[in-house]
Amino acid sequence: MRNILKTSKVGLVFRGCGLYSAHQAGFASALGEIVGFREPHVIVAVSGGVAVSIFYLAERFKEMFDWPRLFADKRFISRRRLIGLQGQAPAMDVNFLVDSIFIRQVPNLFDEAAQKSTKIFVATTRFPEGSPHWSSGYSDLGKYFRATMTVPGIAGDGVMMGEELHLDGCLSVTTEMCVKKALQEGAEIVIVIDNEMTDPASFLGRLAIRIACRRLKKDVREALMQFAALQVKPFSAEPPVFACRARRFFASNPFDPDPDANYRAIQEGYEDGIRMFA
Repeated sequence: MRNILKTSKVGLVFRGCGLYSAHQAGFASALGEIVGFREPHVIVAVSGGVAVSIFYLAERFKEMFDWPRLFADKRFISRRRLIGLQGQAPAMDVNFLVDSIFIRQVPNLFDEAAQKSTKIFVATTRFPEGSPHWSSGYSDLGKYFRATMTVPGIAGDGVMMGEELHLDGCLSVTTEMCVKKALQEGAEIVIVIDNEMTDPASFLGRLAIRIACRRLKKDVREALMQFAALQVKPFSAEPPVFACRARRFFASNPFDPDPDANYRAIQEGYEDGIRMFA
């Protein structure tokens, strides 16, 4: 596999899925630190996978290993807010995540990532249509970065761009769509780091969405309920697409800030990255 990185235009797909993205953080760190592959042809990212992508491009690998400790801050995630015990505040504060965690870690994060020639595409869901939208380039990356991690009632309120509300890309974009996008943008080989919810633990995440839906506008509520009802099958890859899927989810659900669980997920992702390119 390591020879492929040297001889082909490589696309990386970071699927995301809340704090399950910890596995992707470990994989990306191994890819950069151990394998020495730091500038793919294209990256396609969704939700939490966008944070991993940007830190990977900025070569901030050690900083990702500090995420479990930082994510345990109750100002970022609160179960009390999720079940409505603290008013209408979302359970996950995306602005705190970006401004007080990511940017505090790396003040020039977006500028550092933009030094690479890698093309990057971030998927969001555009409302009122509820349709997929792909950002392009680094100029508005900060806005799309926030938007693709927001799920109203759970994580922020979305980002307005003109007349359109942009939310988490997971609501409208599948792994297959991400792979197709990477191939369309010139990738000859696509490596998917897939953490999409298919295990029984995902029930808790989907239950959280149903709880949050009680106080949302109709079009957003319908999109979230449709997402919560999906029966997702594991992504199946065959050349020129290769996939690395988390062997297990240590956290109980995508909103679980347990630092020990998330650190173990990062460590296992790191090991998987080394193993894939051994």
